[in-house]
Amino acid sequence: MIIRDWSKSPRMNGVVAPNLQSILASLNTGRNKIIADLTLGAWRGEVVAREFAEQLGGTIPFSSTLGSDASSEGQIGRFIDYETQGDIEFLNPFRSVELVLNLSTACQPIDFVVLAPTRSQTWGDENVTFLDLLARALEGSGTRISLVAADPRKVSVPSNWQIDWRVAPVTKRTVRGVGPVKAVPGIISKQIAKKLPLTGCHRLNNGLFLVPPECRIAPEPHSILALKERLGPGIPDWLKAYCQLTGEIHKDVDFLCRCSTAALLEGGFELALLLASSAVEASFEFKSDPSQGHLALPQLQRLRINFALAQLQGLRITLRRNSELYSAPAPEPYLPTDLYSFLLQAKAWGALSVGRLIEADTLFHKAELISRPRANTLGYQYLLNSYALCRLRLGDATQALAFEDRISSWLEKNATDTDHLFYINRLNKARLMRQAQRFAQADEYYCEAFSTTEGVPSESDLIYSNFSRGKNWLLAQRKEASIFILRACAHWVASQIPEALAPRVVQSIVGTAVEKNEKVEQVSEALLSRLRDVLPLASPFVADRLQQSLKEQGSAGWLFRHATKKDRVCLLIPVTGLDATVGISTTGSDPLVRSPAFDRLTAVMVAFIRNTILCEFTQVRELYSEVGTILLDTVHGYKFPSDLTSILSSAICLRARRVVYELDGKTYDFRLSDELQRRLWRQSWVRLSPSIASLHLKEEGGLVNFRRYISPLSLNETQSKLVGAIIKSNHPLRFADFSSDVQKSMRWLVDHHVLTIKADPSSVLTASLGRAEM
Repeated sequence: MIIRDWSKSPRMNGVVAPNLQSILASLNTGRNKIIADLTLGAWRGEVVAREFAEQLGGTIPFSSTLGSDASSEGQIGRFIDYETQGDIEFLNPFRSVELVLNLSTACQPIDFVVLAPTRSQTWGDENVTFLDLLARALEGSGTRISLVAADPRKVSVPSNWQIDWRVAPVTKRTVRGVGPVKAVPGIISKQIAKKLPLTGCHRLNNGLFLVPPECRIAPEPHSILALKERLGPGIPDWLKAYCQLTGEIHKDVDFLCRCSTAALLEGGFELALLLASSAVEASFEFKSDPSQGHLALPQLQRLRINFALAQLQGLRITLRRNSELYSAPAPEPYLPTDLYSFLLQAKAWGALSVGRLIEADTLFHKAELISRPRANTLGYQYLLNSYALCRLRLGDATQALAFEDRISSWLEKNATDTDHLFYINRLNKARLMRQAQRFAQADEYYCEAFSTTEGVPSESDLIYSNFSRGKNWLLAQRKEASIFILRACAHWVASQIPEALAPRVVQSIVGTAVEKNEKVEQVSEALLSRLRDVLPLASPFVADRLQQSLKEQGSAGWLFRHATKKDRVCLLIPVTGLDATVGISTTGSDPLVRSPAFDRLTAVMVAFIRNTILCEFTQVRELYSEVGTILLDTVHGYKFPSDLTSILSSAICLRARRVVYELDGKTYDFRLSDELQRRLWRQSWVRLSPSIASLHLKEEGGLVNFRRYISPLSLNETQSKLVGAIIKSNHPLRFADFSSDVQKSMRWLVDHHVLTIKADPSSVLTASLGRAEM
């Protein structure tokens, strides 16, 4: 569990030590020493987390969000998922901290140690975030992180870190005679340890080694060349790239581009940009006549330059480096059409993002003209979408809508692998309808846009969908505004990782870009303000409860949380104002996130739920004990379970023990025994998940492609046949139609978003509802 109090700075120990022996003497004896080495900088993505995990017997996985599709369409789809799933630059380190903490439980007691980089080297943003979160997670545990430096004045420490520096015991023993291994950045892996002498190195856990920091040298051409020659053809790609960038060695443009993609997948975003930029620079190295500039280069070399530039520009799009996008040189028309169009669009997107609208319009127009022969392609539709946004910002809503309508027409004829385009098309049409004050149509488009994430919504989707609909109805001065703003607030305070809210969603809620460390506070303040805005539009009953809740301090022992498979809900109950059902658990927990405005909003939402439920359902008063949790079921996405079928489907998944439900003016309160839970499972309908884009089923197995976020999933023979049987059946199938062994596979498919369940209240609960009527 990572508890983050954003009103405080993370604390770490600081050790001033001239050599390895002083470092070891400063650490507690009898404790496992888990060490990361940034002395020569960060040359792998998430290198600190990786080195910690490897010493603890684990590995940090590649990013599941950032694919390696190098096509322009693939990059745009990757960019869309990258944006909407959440802030990956926070999510990746967060998940790495969770993994390292889990691995460390078997190796306690532990000292985490980081050899800090000097000013000439880089921490890597992902490593700063990882260490910040790890320090917060370790607060009060007895374990802390120690930063080590020979001279703290030469280390650039993040300004929000609080370091308690102390001088280590001075030892005169300094290691000498360390060979080529001293030029290898980071901890020495098993692979490299087999090829290089390790004289003077310190052995760490799991066959890894640490080079004494006093033996480290700044990269020098001769030492880098000696290292490369010693390792030979078995040199790891990341280290080969390091040698090419720091030594007088031929730079392989294509290889550096591949390494850039690998660094991206490892979570090293700064490193990915550095490698891609180096590839572009390297492609200029063999000019036939430097005085003649770019046009004097051989055609093949000019193509190579621009292919490398396309890789760099694609990265900049994905990582939102908009000013760098715009500052790239304008492409020249001798290039292949697809490459020329992509480079025009990339620069146009940069111009649009930095407010150079006229220049962006000119570039988009040029790209659209040369791309017309490919008007029936996915790439052309993405171009039209970007061009539409540009026209809208220039005040030409008519042309923007015309472009989006053309995309909609194309989508009607091309429904395969187009979910990312469908999402942004419907989202943009919703904005256009809202601007035209056609609010009902805007709401329909918002619903269609977020249907692409049905079954697998991110926390950002849950918040953004409800906030967007609430903002739309607020402009219309309709009572629905209060429902959706309340839902957005509920999802925000229930978020496991609110700090990872997608930057575009943050900007939509707050109205401007926000610094990372201020995100939780400013979003919470903005949502509190929106709650006050919708008060006049709510029904009298809801307005009274909300007004009362805004004045109260809430219940300190209660929290919101998105439900997981591990939860067991004691009650599902409807909440007027949310127009939906929430789960109640009497199991409490400490808040994962603390921030003054976030705490206030949580208190307001807890008080609103409590006041509303207790006013309408006095029979559940005993459940409001000192502590508890309000659980939101995210399986239904932004819609919330509200009808009896979805409520009972939620009850099955959350193993609810009790359901309160209103039907035709009557209130029912019934219990779900273990036997009734089993009956619900057996009698539930089974259907394909709406998250599926396509299926490829064969006798020996199958492959599932998903609409958004999830990587393709392989099915074994049994699973493939089961899915095939469900598709081919002439009538809906229930769990009970399959044997108990097959039902185990079905539950696995439900857990992995291939199948969903739909409860059948008429066949299972008719008698129970009759007996439970109050």
